[in-house]
Amino acid sequence: MSSLEEAQQRDLHSHRPRAQQLQCQRVVTRLTWKGRKSGWKAHEALKQSLPGGLDQGTITIMSLNRWFEGDPATAPQERLKALLSELAALSADVVNLQEVTQSAIRTFQDDDQFRKKWIVSSFDPGIYAKEGHGLLTLINKHTTDIVNSSRYPLDEYPDEYLRSNRTLLVSEVVKNGVHVCIINAHLNTARLEFTTASAYQEARARQVACRNYQISVASTIAQTFKASDGSKRVIFAGDMNLAYAEEELALHFRDFEDAWEMLYGSGGISGYTFGITPWSFKTNVPRGRPDRIAFMGKLRPVRSEILFTDPLPLAPDMRELLGHDVYLSDHAGVLAEFELHIPGTKNGRV
Repeated sequence: MSSLEEAQQRDLHSHRPRAQQLQCQRVVTRLTWKGRKSGWKAHEALKQSLPGGLDQGTITIMSLNRWFEGDPATAPQERLKALLSELAALSADVVNLQEVTQSAIRTFQDDDQFRKKWIVSSFDPGIYAKEGHGLLTLINKHTTDIVNSSRYPLDEYPDEYLRSNRTLLVSEVVKNGVHVCIINAHLNTARLEFTTASAYQEARARQVACRNYQISVASTIAQTFKASDGSKRVIFAGDMNLAYAEEELALHFRDFEDAWEMLYGSGGISGYTFGITPWSFKTNVPRGRPDRIAFMGKLRPVRSEILFTDPLPLAPDMRELLGHDVYLSDHAGVLAEFELHIPGTKNGRV
């Protein structure tokens, strides 16, 4: 074990929260948009599962860092319209979105197709004050139902340089009578603007340790989750910012299985979600798979896909005005489908 890994393990051992110490903030059970005057209205938590049989089917989840509406040159309104169209056509039960702004939420609220298809399981309005964007979890009301939703803060990390008010959004959903815990995440990152190689390496080590801490919180939530029948099915999906070397995958991410790697291995089909379009070539950020769908318990991945890698079909005058192609985001989306009824297995393995 390298000295860096030893330091990370000591750091995480000192600060990893116990399950009973996690300050879970119960916020909503189910939300429905009632118009601008009334806003989102919460319903009581569902008390019963949906009817299910022996063949309990699959559950499909999509995760996307949608890229907040910053630079006008990225055509934010066109991208938002395109996202609404994709959500209307998407065959998924759950969608984990990251970098969702208040403006985007208002646009979602005003869209009839969106309201007919999606339940807003959870969002965290507190994050917008500092970073201008946050997480949003969507549940397909035609296929899946929501039991409860909570948020878990990630602001207890002792390194002030990397401390933030980011959270994990945790939802318990029911698909065909099977309960699944969904964790939506956008793990911490920080700008690495240093003049010396040693300072850069030190900052990178601090980033790795911080993300491992945040993953440990998700791992603790997953380890303690049990459905009413005693089974464990957890899906952990989002922008993990795991784009660098294998050191990023150390420690607590190993508590989960990576759906893409289980299906396709670490070689061959890359599964890259960043660095594959002209918009995502950034200084010190290589091509890689920051966006992942991982899982734990009685689930087995049956397929996974990378989405939204082509330019949007802009009107010719808009394309000419901008002078460049427009993509849905600087990240690609990732989708995974899991078998739900896998008796006698651990993390999808017989």
